[in-house]
Amino acid sequence: MIAFTCAVLVLLGPGALQHIGIPLVPTTEQLTTWLTTTGGEAFWMTIPLMTAFYAGELAWRERDAGLGEIADAAPAPDWVPPAGKFLGLAGVLAVLQVAVLASAVVVQLRLGHRDLELGLYARVLLGLQLADYLLFAALAVAVHATVNHKQVGHLVLVVAYVLTAFGGELGIRHQLLTYGGDPGWSYSDMRGFGPFLGPVLWLKAYWGAWAVLLAVASRVLWARGTERGDVARLRLARRRLTPRVAGASAAPAAATVGLGGFVFYNTNVLHAYRAEGEAEARRVAYERAYARHADAPRPALAATRVRVELFPAEGAAELRGTHLLVNRTGAPLGAVHVATAWEVATDSLALDRPATRLVDDAALGHHAWTLATPLAPGDSVRLSFVVRHRPRGFTNAGPDASVAPGGTFLTSAWLPRVGYEPARELADAAERRLRGLPPRVERPTPDDVRGARVMVEAEVGTAADELAVAPGALRRRWTAGGRAYHAYATDAPIRDDWAVFSSRYAVREGSWRDSAGRAVRLAVLHHPRRGGNVDGMLRAMRAALDYHAARFGAYPYADLRLVGHPGSGQSLHAFPINVSFREDFALMAPSRDPRRVDFPFGIVAHEVAHQWWGNRLTAADGDGAALLSESLAWYSALGTVEAEYGRAHVERLLGVMREAYLQPHARAAPPLLQARDWLQAYRKGPFALWTLRELAGEAAVTGALRRLLDAHPEGARPLPTSRDLYRELRAATPDSMRGLLADLFERNTYWKLEVRRAEAAPAGGGAWRVALDVRARKLVVDTLGVEREVPMDERVELGVDGAAAGGADAAAPALYRGTHRIRSGAQRVVVTVRGAPARALVDPRRLLLDDEGEDNAVEVERTP
Repeated sequence: MIAFTCAVLVLLGPGALQHIGIPLVPTTEQLTTWLTTTGGEAFWMTIPLMTAFYAGELAWRERDAGLGEIADAAPAPDWVPPAGKFLGLAGVLAVLQVAVLASAVVVQLRLGHRDLELGLYARVLLGLQLADYLLFAALAVAVHATVNHKQVGHLVLVVAYVLTAFGGELGIRHQLLTYGGDPGWSYSDMRGFGPFLGPVLWLKAYWGAWAVLLAVASRVLWARGTERGDVARLRLARRRLTPRVAGASAAPAAATVGLGGFVFYNTNVLHAYRAEGEAEARRVAYERAYARHADAPRPALAATRVRVELFPAEGAAELRGTHLLVNRTGAPLGAVHVATAWEVATDSLALDRPATRLVDDAALGHHAWTLATPLAPGDSVRLSFVVRHRPRGFTNAGPDASVAPGGTFLTSAWLPRVGYEPARELADAAERRLRGLPPRVERPTPDDVRGARVMVEAEVGTAADELAVAPGALRRRWTAGGRAYHAYATDAPIRDDWAVFSSRYAVREGSWRDSAGRAVRLAVLHHPRRGGNVDGMLRAMRAALDYHAARFGAYPYADLRLVGHPGSGQSLHAFPINVSFREDFALMAPSRDPRRVDFPFGIVAHEVAHQWWGNRLTAADGDGAALLSESLAWYSALGTVEAEYGRAHVERLLGVMREAYLQPHARAAPPLLQARDWLQAYRKGPFALWTLRELAGEAAVTGALRRLLDAHPEGARPLPTSRDLYRELRAATPDSMRGLLADLFERNTYWKLEVRRAEAAPAGGGAWRVALDVRARKLVVDTLGVEREVPMDERVELGVDGAAAGGADAAAPALYRGTHRIRSGAQRVVVTVRGAPARALVDPRRLLLDDEGEDNAVEVERTP
């Protein structure tokens, strides 16, 4: 089994170290994460079951061989048989983990990575993971000693495994009730184990004490001799439970009580333990108490000034600041409502003008004042606040790692928000009925909140060896009291969605100038040892700024940064000015991608595009909002990739992106104009825009998007919707393409296009006459998945390619590209090409959405 496991790891490891097909640098963090989470799931599904099986085999080995009475008569103490069985299991598990460690190292060496962190491997594989296996081995031996029936013992252990692995899903959520349970841990190159290790070790010690008690139970209950009845075994157990044995049990029993009490104190006394359903109950209580204020007029947030004190070693933070609130409603405001974040403590809330406190509900996070003098239109009021995040011990779910040495990441969501928060309401209709709530009234975030633009000033204090980052330009940097301070201020209003970072960053700087000569400072802040693709990230930032500034207007800020922060995965988020990325994003190695696609370049371009689509132009909340942010950002990113790398590269990138549509998925969906889900926002939307660009021309689509921007200045109300985008696209689309435009955006349309056969015959003079048998269908799918075939009568591109020269990866020469009228059903189209044809294609650029594979191309059958 060990050899098989190692072989599987060595063979599968290189392929597993990728993200959406992009190879990753095989760091030890990547390998240990894979072995303990994604790839480790297979181990956790297999190894406990194998442990249960072998524990039974060891317990029954002598009896199954007919040697039980001889073995039982051996002059050995009663503790020797169960201890020997456990040590045998433990030895095998330890050898397995060493073999897994060696296999992981081989994977790294195979991939050319020499930075081997053997200490990290030892802590994870021979420490944390092996401890889990040994705890289950102790349970397995104890169960087989107690049950004294091999098959029943196996069944009990399977049930125990299910309760251990899936206890949370079964409603057993407290770590003190799930054998071997802990709140989980994660490792980050930036943050290390951070605050996660302490709670895990306390709980492992607690369950280790239980494992010792299980060992005592195994020694007392181990079947030995000819009497197998339950009564006889209990009499024997009472005789074995001597004062010495009982005394030996006292220490682990005391440890169980003491450690369990300590864990309970942390999870249930220092913190309110929330059982299943309590979080939902809090949301229900909030809605019932304050939903009546959802539509109340509110002042708009115009500016935030905050002083942030970070204490990474303590995991603590304090934010003291003020919000400037301006009445832009056109009518006097007599009251101010404020929502405070649930995950932090907010106090010292006060307005700078006379007001009477109406609501002070810290538990539900809602506060309200009546102003002594109503706030006149255009007038302002300042709201002061203090936000504190100071962890005490740990919760049942584990610690909050927002503030940690080497990796602090917190967002403006910690600060007070103006008005009622509809996002806290329960969205699930069945859950609402169960809790006696009426059907949910969709409450889109008001335009004055979603479209708010704020000036931000932030002073951030952090550990002396760390660099803090906040939105805006770095105005000043100093040290005081052994701490590092950084003052940032925005030079133009930004969307009220920003973050504060702090870490021991390495900084790669650059610059970019627009057509007017205005300079923008560029920077990538990353882990010092994880900068393999940083130069590519900087190049993508420059290329995206070039592309967007030339087409959609100037970038309004003096800085643009990519800022890394801890966290598994490779996701990014386009805050204004500072684009955050999880540290593993910098490990992507596009140069090793066999598809020859620089996907990370496209991702960075997509995030920079959000400075226009999402930050400069913010869509109104509601159906279709994702079309104006994610879809437009990816459309622009595709244009950036084409401008930087050329046509062939962007075609390969589009091919990679289309793989999402070749995966099993439901066709049932609303039209793009009402898009909300990932597949529509990140794939179907960009494809539709790109199709329109290819057929109507880039100038037409670019002009429509520029007019959309001009018609909706930054932060102006009302905010645009997908209908505003569609109106501009329709005005830019020729009449002959209006039907296609409707298919792309107003209807959920799929095409089924295939070339069933292609024949070619010489036409003289080096030309060939190629006949393509094409079959076409067009389907419209509604939100319930009902497919309705509709007549098809439109122009579709056909193509004929020659044979590729120079190997399998070489591009085939395009001998013919032309549009032809294609109707529903079968038809034959004949074209003449110069050069020997090899492949015939319908819709070669895949402009029409067809999710049924690669049947749009066939090999050409040539006749002499």
